[in-house]
Amino acid sequence: MNVFTQVDHMPEYPGGKAALAKFLVKNFRYPEQEQFQATFFCRFVIDTTGKVIAAGILNKSLAEWSPAERALVNAVTKMPKWKPGSCAGKVVPVLFVLPLRL
Repeated sequence: MNVFTQVDHMPEYPGGKAALAKFLVKNFRYPEQEQFQATFFCRFVIDTTGKVIAAGILNKSLAEWSPAERALVNAVTKMPKWKPGSCAGKVVPVLFVLPLRL
């Protein structure tokens, strides 16, 4: 599957950025961990149906994830379907990076 990084129309969360922030506040619970982590970069693909797939943490392997990063990926995988992205009039899978700063 070819995953696009630059498209004519980026995927959109239903209800926009405010609704996405509300979803994360409701579904992301910061776990207890030894060191506080304030910045996260979650990456995932919005497929052609709008579903979130292949969620992870940018530039980290699964073994390197902190408990908070695991909680964030867990929340992201529960997102409702997005409006998929498109390029040249065709719906395409798009890589999305979600920065989160606490």
